[in-house]
Amino acid sequence: MIADPDSRRIALRLSRSRRAAARSCAPIALAMTLSALGLPVVASPLPALARPSPAPLMQQDDRARQEAAGTAVHFTADELRVDTERHVIDAYGHVTLRRGGYVLRADHLRYDERTGQVTADGRVVIIDPDGNRLDVARSVLDADLKAGVVEAARLIFRDGARVAARRVTRDSNGDSRFEKAVYSPCPVCDARPQKKPLWRLKAVRVDHDRRRHRIVFRSATLEIKGVPVAWVPYVSVPDPTVRRARGLLAPDVFRRDELGVVFRLPYYLPLGESADLTVTPLIATREAPTLALRYRQRFARAAVSFEGAATRSRRPGPDPFTTRPAAGRGYVLARARILHGRRWRSDLRVQAASDDTFARLYGFADVDSLTSFYRLAGTGRSWRLQAELLGFQGLHVEDRTGLTPLALPLITFSWRDPDAILGGRLAATVSSLALLRPEGADSFRQSADLGWTRETVDALGGLWRLDLLARGDLYAVDDAGRIDDPLFAGRDGTASRGIALAAVTWRWPWQSFAGGLYQRIEPIVQFVASPALGPEPAIPDEDSRGFALRFDNLFALDRTPGRDLFESGPRLVYGLAYELAAGGVTLRAGAGQSYRFARLAGQFLPGTGIETRRSDVVANASLLLPAGTSLVYDAQLDGHSLRPRRHEIFLDNRLGPLLLRGGYVRIRRGLVVPD
Repeated sequence: MIADPDSRRIALRLSRSRRAAARSCAPIALAMTLSALGLPVVASPLPALARPSPAPLMQQDDRARQEAAGTAVHFTADELRVDTERHVIDAYGHVTLRRGGYVLRADHLRYDERTGQVTADGRVVIIDPDGNRLDVARSVLDADLKAGVVEAARLIFRDGARVAARRVTRDSNGDSRFEKAVYSPCPVCDARPQKKPLWRLKAVRVDHDRRRHRIVFRSATLEIKGVPVAWVPYVSVPDPTVRRARGLLAPDVFRRDELGVVFRLPYYLPLGESADLTVTPLIATREAPTLALRYRQRFARAAVSFEGAATRSRRPGPDPFTTRPAAGRGYVLARARILHGRRWRSDLRVQAASDDTFARLYGFADVDSLTSFYRLAGTGRSWRLQAELLGFQGLHVEDRTGLTPLALPLITFSWRDPDAILGGRLAATVSSLALLRPEGADSFRQSADLGWTRETVDALGGLWRLDLLARGDLYAVDDAGRIDDPLFAGRDGTASRGIALAAVTWRWPWQSFAGGLYQRIEPIVQFVASPALGPEPAIPDEDSRGFALRFDNLFALDRTPGRDLFESGPRLVYGLAYELAAGGVTLRAGAGQSYRFARLAGQFLPGTGIETRRSDVVANASLLLPAGTSLVYDAQLDGHSLRPRRHEIFLDNRLGPLLLRGGYVRIRRGLVVPD
């Protein structure tokens, strides 16, 4: 018997009937009993037990081998009683028994020498070598702690999932059978056991195959928040110790007018330690079946994935109300990432579809265009270089392949001085872009800017930020009349533009914290000085067509989304931000507006929000709850009449592993290019 030197003293007490005779032979009886268990007997350091004489060298070597093999027993208890007449040993108080990776803890443990059974009761806990914990009211096990029967059991896997049962039977292989069992992968706080998990399975019988790492449910009922929703006669799933297992994944059912009801059932197949394959058949009631594949593999310094789908079905016609005869249709998405070293990496993405509707119709990509690119990026201590090749496939009816631009290439180099200059930071950016259209206009842009920023805090707690910016752009346009939208076309030839800007931004946050309530009110004022350039018809607009004024970009130096369009002229921007936090609930809100001093008619299209001197009023509010629920509201109001022009409301509600998301959008901005 092995006991830690600092463990509790084991008092040896014998049954009253043989107290006197047994007192002299107690060490012998204890050694015989442990030997019957097949346990190596090692001398205890406690003075209450007699120490055996030194073992021969051969016995010491054999004992070392047994301990190394995990067959030695580590045993501690507050009190030990040996009944030599009944051949029974009882241990009381903080009983701990360890062997072969198994650990048993109990208030009381009894070993019967004649039957070889170990009976434990009173807060019994059994932990297996995988870290899974079994809490039981009473257990009867064999000497190896592997096989036996337990009552009122609860198995807690190391990831928090659990199985509770009235009775559990475990064999010598470590396999368990649970009767009248309940399984849930959702961890439940022991302090709130009455709280129902998000979902759970109730079964007449549950079998846990420890060697195959499978959990099998028989006659199982699925409950969500305690409400029964489905019954199945047989379910087999991997246990939580398995990272990847071959088998069917969760099915999916959806409906489309063109396809009818679609049933999707993925099958997952691991391919070694670093690769896997998912095969997904899609069965539609109105079209031919579709087969989808997904392959992934990870290398030492790279990762690749491939997704594809193919079928033969009717194709969309020239208008939304007609179709063409059945033909092959498909979708592909290939991705790769390669690490070239500590500073450089490459990213590759190839995305394409046979027609405009296939990817969206079958649920593979709900986007307006498919994007393919190759990107090489390098990062240093104070610099970053990125070179890209970009291609697009438009999925709108009005999109024409020959007029869709290809970026060949887009190169951007940015640098930031790590040392302060006059108390501020210096930064520079150089970019080059070539947009080519197979059947349309080509445009080329070279751009460079240099900026300096300094931030200070005044004596009253006000935050000041000073920005200086100088920028130059050079454009060359060929065949400008053959652009996809003449509204944004430039003029053939070359054009240049110089930009100078200075901005001062002031924030004055007022904060308070009392009684667990935090509040912050922050007025914000910004003045931007820049020459009034006005409309520039010679420069094409390729990257700033989609424009939305929001509170998030209200105080940006350039509120346009790209570089082709620039907001010039002096302006004043003002707004107010507010934050409240208490008890895990956070409320943030803000509103603001800008006023341009120069009259620049035609610089921005109607509906953008900054087409007039007085901009629209933009507001934003967000409510964050501790349970993972968030509500976000974003609005744009007419700058003169406060008539609503845009409302956006989004609600996210997280229920365990599920995320429920809903939204409402209403836009009436009167844009020349519709939202």
